[in-house]
Amino acid sequence: MARPKKEKKKKEKLSPEERMYRSAVSLMEAVDCVNRFERAVYSLRDAAKKFENLGEYKDSRERYIKCMEEAEKTVSEGSREVFEIAVSKLGDSKSKSDYLDTIEDFKRVKKFDYNVSECEENIALCRKAINRLETAAIWKRRIIAVIIIAVLAAAFINSPLYPLFLKVIQ
Repeated sequence: MARPKKEKKKKEKLSPEERMYRSAVSLMEAVDCVNRFERAVYSLRDAAKKFENLGEYKDSRERYIKCMEEAEKTVSEGSREVFEIAVSKLGDSKSKSDYLDTIEDFKRVKKFDYNVSECEENIALCRKAINRLETAAIWKRRIIAVIIIAVLAAAFINSPLYPLFLKVIQ
């Protein structure tokens, strides 16, 4: 049997304004799928710029205002939420990677001017904790090296080779 031919979709020709408008609308609507609040803010601001460039085309002015309001709302809510998460992470951090992850969260928030002084203080606390952990690790390695050398020396002194070694030295 012969297959029926598929009908080809006709491509509609769009004006540059309509293409930009549709692109901005898709950016605006895609924000719901974004996990990190920064990406949502950047997408909304990009969409707002496109709507602003379109001037009075369709409902661009209203969409521009809506995007800017939504971006500001996303900044305030997202910053607050990430800041609270970072503060709780700071209390729960135990390893260097935990502290580094917490520093990144504080930097994300600081970038949007949310509690800048507190972010800087918490970043300093994290860095001090990292330095403390690294110092402890260095001392631990040094102590282990000294113990290993002492055990090897004691084993050599108690071995049958030690008296031969003394004769060779004299």
